[in-house]
Formats: sequence, C-alpha cells, structure tokens
Amino acid sequence: MKTSITASMLYDLVQCPHRVTMDLFEDFSNRDPINPFVQLLWEKGNAFEQEVIEELQVPFVNLRPFSDQEREQMTKGAMLRGDTLIYGGRISADDLLGDPDLLRRKQGGYIAGDIKKNDWVAFLFTAATFT
Repeated sequence: MKTSITASMLYDLVQCPHRVTMDLFEDFSNRDPINPFVQLLWEKGNAFEQEVIEELQVPFVNLRPFSDQEREQMTKGAMLRGDTLIYGGRISADDLLGDPDLLRRKQGGYIAGDIKKNDWVAFLFTAATFT
C-alpha cells in the first residue's frame, strides 16, 4: 500500500522523529488510549470549525460528506471550474497528500487554509498555492 506524506506527518516528524515510524509500522492496537483532554480539544476544534462554516456569508462547495477518493476527484473538478471557495477538499501530487479545511481561489491558483482558533487568530490561511 502506498503511503503519502501529509502535513501532519511532517509536524509529527519535527516533534518526535520516532512517531512517524511508529505510526507507519507499529501495530495500532499497541497505542495508548486517546487522552480525554486531547479528545476534548479535538471536539472543541471541530465544533469551532463547524461554527465558522455555518457563519460564512459567501458561497462555497462543501465536500466534507464524501469519501476521501470522491473528495479528491470533486476537488479537482471544483478547481477546474474555478470555484471560489472549497470546504473539505483533498489534493495530492506525487506522494504528497493534503486535506485542507479550505481552498480559496486566488489569481494563479488556490491557497490552502486551516480553520483554527486561539487568542489572536480565528481564521488562518497558510501560504501555499496550488494550480
């Protein structure tokens, strides 16, 4: 089975070089259970993302309900059509894979963005352009 490189894997590699190896090659059942606090943070993050999406005042394509494979194909179609905002898209190139919360059309391509909340920034777009 082909393994794609994701942003999460790169983050994990910087935090702990052994984590990526363990995630790829160790038996998943040997993992510690998910900490309840971490689970709570994930749930709060997902709830905030949903709030942001529900409050958007611009039209967007919602690909979240679809399977990974469908999302990737539909993302390509939305980008070819030139849709302005894509929520829940999936992009890949060679062995790289991305699941950005949002893809926003800009001149020359698309900018991938993540919806995050902290004390200073509630909405963040990363500086990556896809054409």
